[in-house]
Amino acid sequence: MTREEAQELVKKHGTQRKAATMAGVSRHTIARALGIEKGGSSHNVKAAISTKLYTSPVVARSVSDFRNTYDLNTIVPKKIAAGFKQLGAGWLYESEFAKAAGLTMKDLGMFRDNYAAHIVVVGDSRRIWAGKKTVAEQMRSMI
Repeated sequence: MTREEAQELVKKHGTQRKAATMAGVSRHTIARALGIEKGGSSHNVKAAISTKLYTSPVVARSVSDFRNTYDLNTIVPKKIAAGFKQLGAGWLYESEFAKAAGLTMKDLGMFRDNYAAHIVVVGDSRRIWAGKKTVAEQMRSMI
């Protein structure tokens, strides 16, 4: 393996370990190709790899990126809306809907009241989530 090939792999995959895994070789093979001495410190890695690999511009993330990643008040409603879109005019039991939407039952339970028009209660405690409000209304009239 040439030094240039090793540099490209590390640049593409971020670390020597990931680059080695993707290339199907040991990490030491990558390190030797980069010219890093055995037992060398991590400071030698930066010296061995061209500084061009580390000078990419830092892109600041916005508050909306943070919100979309961590705020449950944003994430859960988006997942529920995607679940409704998947259902269309169909329906699923609550546990099945939670799995289809990629939510935990706890998260779904926190927002359940906001979507009461889509929910049909069957029997004592089974809940059905309908993809459309009109479908839920039709189902309620049948009970």
